[in-house]
Amino acid sequence: MPVTRITALLVGLYGLVGLLSFVLADLGPLNALVMPGKLSEAHAKLEGECRNCHTAFKKSAQSELCLDCHDHLAVAEDIASGRGFHGHIEQRQCNACHKEHKGRRVNLAPLNKQTFDHDFTDYPLHGAHADPTAKCEDCHKRGLKYRDAPSNCYACHRSDDAHNGSRGKECVNCHIEDSWKEVHFDHSATGFPLVDKHRLVKCESCHADERYKGTPKNCYACHKADDRKRGHKGRFGTKCGACHTPEDWQVSIFNHHRGTKFPLHGKHRTVKCTACHKGILYKENLPKNCLGCHKKDDVHRGQEGKKCEKCHNESSWTRKVFFDHGLTRFPLLGAHARLRCKDCHKEPTFKDVRIECVSCHSRDDTHKRRLGSLCEQCHNSRDWREWDFDHNQRTKFHLDGAHQGLDCHACHKKPVNKRISLATGCVSCHSADDVHRGAFGRFCEQCHTTTSFHEIEKVLGTMQ
Repeated sequence: MPVTRITALLVGLYGLVGLLSFVLADLGPLNALVMPGKLSEAHAKLEGECRNCHTAFKKSAQSELCLDCHDHLAVAEDIASGRGFHGHIEQRQCNACHKEHKGRRVNLAPLNKQTFDHDFTDYPLHGAHADPTAKCEDCHKRGLKYRDAPSNCYACHRSDDAHNGSRGKECVNCHIEDSWKEVHFDHSATGFPLVDKHRLVKCESCHADERYKGTPKNCYACHKADDRKRGHKGRFGTKCGACHTPEDWQVSIFNHHRGTKFPLHGKHRTVKCTACHKGILYKENLPKNCLGCHKKDDVHRGQEGKKCEKCHNESSWTRKVFFDHGLTRFPLLGAHARLRCKDCHKEPTFKDVRIECVSCHSRDDTHKRRLGSLCEQCHNSRDWREWDFDHNQRTKFHLDGAHQGLDCHACHKKPVNKRISLATGCVSCHSADDVHRGAFGRFCEQCHTTTSFHEIEKVLGTMQ
């Protein structure tokens, strides 16, 4: 194809494109021929300037041009940030809701109050706000855009504020939308959580005259009167929480073991605090030994020392619960093990009791001290009537011959203390039987035997 024809064709195409651009950009007198209808009253002045709202060959650009308009900058910001009604709905093309070219009287922002879903706004309606009887005009005042309605409680409920502004403007900290009178304040946010019986107390009980700031958080500030009723009268200090809980003021949870290193057992657990703590608790220095409190109860008069716990425990001061008598000089054996303490210990001064048998068994001594006071040499604790004294093994005077059948009292005739000390010579007992009248001396055994005083065969045999 000749160059001249190609050049002419290109010039024609460029001319056609330019013409179309001109026509689409501004139809001028031809507007009435291509417009689908008249614009609304708000846009009437733009009827001759289509390019303010339309871009050739780019339908999606229409919404961008709408948002570029000065009046819609707030809407553009809502869409960009995901806020407000336009930021929540899925349809982002303006002409989906705002229909133009429908005439001068068309409503560009139609709103059905009955079907409008408030969840697509930044303020979903809950509780009393969602009541079908609630009117839009109560929050959306005439003359203001819907988006300009306040979203904080105080703006609408200032007249309902019984606190007169003393609690600030964040009503949601205490009130809910179901009912203005229903309160849900999270008291733990104040550093003083309400637990147990504190949850049942009315606000005004602690916050008189709507005073909230500066309300004391320590127990004593509110329970000083209770301290007097319990009898502490300030003597136990002001840290009530160390013993009491909000669950029940009458119950004490003080751990005496951890707090004082003096665990309470037995009867100590039922004793009133004031029974021991008679002074100011945090100033007194109470003894931890038994005698420190029970000196007046010591019937032993100090004789048993200061370690009462050797015999007594906290279950009962008057009942001996454990004492090892085997650690004393008098272990309890035989019949003694069955005796009661008071059978031997007539008085609580236990150490005054003597350990000699005769101290308890003097009435049982049929020998009347003729065999001394060391009863244990013959008798034992199994049975007083049993005895097993071996005269040959335990003395220097063997019993043989006629001596074997004699009664003990035949030789032991006089009372003695403790050990027996008798002469072993024959003449000490047989001086009255000495027909020689002392002529043969005092050693009778040289001629006589124990079988019979009259036998002298041994001596005669020697003489032969």
